[in-house]
Amino acid sequence: MMRVISFAVIALLAALIAAGCNGGEQGGRGAAASAVDKPKDPAVEIVDFELKDLEGKTVRSADVRAGKVLVLKFGATWCPPCNDQIPHLNKVVETYGDKVAVVDVDVREKAAKVKPHTKSHGVKYLVLLDESGAIGARYSVRGIPTVLVAGKDGRIAYRGHFTSFDALKQKIDPLLEKQ
Repeated sequence: MMRVISFAVIALLAALIAAGCNGGEQGGRGAAASAVDKPKDPAVEIVDFELKDLEGKTVRSADVRAGKVLVLKFGATWCPPCNDQIPHLNKVVETYGDKVAVVDVDVREKAAKVKPHTKSHGVKYLVLLDESGAIGARYSVRGIPTVLVAGKDGRIAYRGHFTSFDALKQKIDPLLEKQ
């Protein structure tokens, strides 16, 4: 029994040492890699993507969020809390105008279903279609709605689920003050 425990401890130590040899950088790139070379981590910053809008036009998230605070919501038409989120996001659009980009990424649904839903709910912001769920997966979306708020620099300042306008305002205002 003692041999088994000793072997397990040695194996664990070897694994920890081997894991530590990559210089702490993702992908084993080493400490010498520059910040430009380091891949973005969607847990802490916006990783740009391309998706189709409701008209079938390809939209680049980098173009939408350029120089703006970003509110990014992942949701679906069948989700009651996602639908409850709509008036709060509409109020963000009404309150902040061009200073804040609001984007709804509809996960695993087709335009034929999403388009009439957005019209009937009076959506005032950009809706993109993540039909495969790949972008939601990239951002580790486990439940919907998932709401992210990121500064102009792309750093994610907030990640949550249903978020009221007042709570969004508390996250957005300090990001707008940063220049």
